[in-house]
Amino acid sequence: MARMYLSDFYDLSAQSQPQQSPEEDRGVLGNIKSGFVSGLAGVPHGISQIFPENDVTNYLQGVMNENARQRDYDSVFNLKYWLDPSGALYDAANQAGSTVALLPAAYALPESVVAGLTAKVGTKLLPLLGDTIGKWGAKQAAKAAMGEANVLSTGIRGMLTSPVEAASETGQVIDEAKKQGLDDPYLRGAKTFAGNMAVLPVSNALEFMLLGGKMFKPSAKPGESLAKRALMAPARSAPAVGAEMVQNAIEEGTQQMASNWGLDKPLMEGVRQAAEVGAAGSLILGGATSGARAMTVNNDAETQDRNYGNVDKGLSQSFSMFGGQRMPNGENGCVEAVVRLGQTYSPFLQKEFDNETARVGNLVDHAMKDGVPVVPFSESALQKGDVIVYFQPEDSTDNVDDGEHVVIYNGEGGYVGNSSKQQKIVNGEDYSEMSGLVPKLIIKTGGESSGVSVEANTSQPAVSSSQNFDISTASDE
Repeated sequence: MARMYLSDFYDLSAQSQPQQSPEEDRGVLGNIKSGFVSGLAGVPHGISQIFPENDVTNYLQGVMNENARQRDYDSVFNLKYWLDPSGALYDAANQAGSTVALLPAAYALPESVVAGLTAKVGTKLLPLLGDTIGKWGAKQAAKAAMGEANVLSTGIRGMLTSPVEAASETGQVIDEAKKQGLDDPYLRGAKTFAGNMAVLPVSNALEFMLLGGKMFKPSAKPGESLAKRALMAPARSAPAVGAEMVQNAIEEGTQQMASNWGLDKPLMEGVRQAAEVGAAGSLILGGATSGARAMTVNNDAETQDRNYGNVDKGLSQSFSMFGGQRMPNGENGCVEAVVRLGQTYSPFLQKEFDNETARVGNLVDHAMKDGVPVVPFSESALQKGDVIVYFQPEDSTDNVDDGEHVVIYNGEGGYVGNSSKQQKIVNGEDYSEMSGLVPKLIIKTGGESSGVSVEANTSQPAVSSSQNFDISTASDE
């Protein structure tokens, strides 16, 4: 972020030796403050330049001039750039300031709306990119539905900042075009906006996920001494810092190209310097955030066991996400449907989802090995959220591999699960109507236990079973 905010003060054609400003050196803290304030003012300043000259633009320009960098370097490979507080340290603070300026856009939408967007992206869009990405998206959507921290929601908040940052870049190009007397400054701005929006949604999503510690989770181990944590921190932080440097270098370079395109400059002019500044700022900023995480034991909510047991809420949320969807195995996707629907309330089904279990026999066998009760079928034993296992009438349950179909009991005499004929997840009215198959086993994932001995989640209000499902019902397996 903030490439254009840097370039106002960063003479990309300057020589490698620093240019001394006539004013007194600010020192370390002064340069941190000035870099941060300049980056913070740069975002609204750029947006204000879209409009005719106004007091807001003039005021923000004054703030930026007052906090401009004191010395310029043409390359981050100049050692003095790293030793001089007005070099790399200033750039990192500038990047932090521009990021803070974009936070209101990131958090403009309430958590419930972001959770809904996460569900749609995770269950509708990402599966189009392949089964592996689709499975990851489904897991993130389930976490969001249960109000848990997750990578995808953080990325979506990053995406929300894209139009604001693109607008800021656009304003600066419009202003520059006017100063140079170029024709059609607003058309040039539109080209710059389009160029930025081709990159920023993905780039800013990655940046938020990386800086937020959601993609890489550098962490100390319980019981480690402070000295050992400090010794291991650089290695544990390296993947996150390296990824952040690459991400921001690409973003800053492509943003410079978008501005060049709008101003009819050579496309690669200043791209190297912009990319270097982006990487340098991320090395410091990302190193600080990742290093701090590496010194503590990661207690992020995403790494903790889910607060299981609320079958009503979990099943309602999961069906709202996956109802009507086709499973990767189509007509044979009954286990895939069950583990997707059940992962929100059952740790066992979440584990099976993570392990990509797709066969009925394996699901039953894993339940037995994990200590999840598997009992002979009885209507009186059924609880909402239980998995019903079907066999051919003549087959015995002695061989669990003979199991042919599974669904989840919906608590109202029906089921939710995959329809082999319709090849999608449906809400069926009668669990006993399965085209000749007979229910013979129950995997006890429902009720308060959700498949393991955990206390029911009473901290969250239950969702009434009468409001659970809105997909048309079906009567076939």
